[in-house]
Amino acid sequence: AYIGVDGNMYVSDQAGGNLVKLTEDAVIPENQGGPILYYQFPTWSHDGSQLAFIGLSADGEQTNSKMMVADLDNDSVNEVYTTESEYPVYLNWSPDNANVSFISTNVSGQNLILQSVPAEGGERTILDTGSPYYWSWAPDGRVMVVHAGGTSTSAPERIAFLNVDNATVTEQGLEATPGPFQAPAWSPDGSRIAFA
Repeated sequence: AYIGVDGNMYVSDQAGGNLVKLTEDAVIPENQGGPILYYQFPTWSHDGSQLAFIGLSADGEQTNSKMMVADLDNDSVNEVYTTESEYPVYLNWSPDNANVSFISTNVSGQNLILQSVPAEGGERTILDTGSPYYWSWAPDGRVMVVHAGGTSTSAPERIAFLNVDNATVTEQGLEATPGPFQAPAWSPDGSRIAFA
């Protein structure tokens, strides 16, 4: 998966053949402040059948962001999330490929929001906030380990588990003082986590 010089999203095989253009509406601005639409952050699902990516558009007055999911098995590209006030970045698929989690910033960029949206579209779920923010899904898709906050922000630094497998998200903090590091990680079998 890659972004072409025209700003659109493409997929191909490893040799560059079997090229598929997933979007056709990117707009390269003709002058400063002119309309723009470009795509970014292509992220494959774990089974390789879906690709999530972000579209960002602006017309000089309004900025919009949208998350798209391309299902390569049925040749569809669907908009699953749109916003005029947040900017999604850092996409991360759930292990079962059913949801895409992502960090979004507000207009001021002062706060990061961890959210999840079904890959088929639907209501988003706000999971947590913090700045900076890093997370990793457990292999079973029911729990995330998160590292949020830090000495450079007003938010207290913490490392915790988020239980996300039901309608109510719950947090369980760890009795650990994190060192200077970014993303925690689950072991492939889900029995351990790694962090500094």
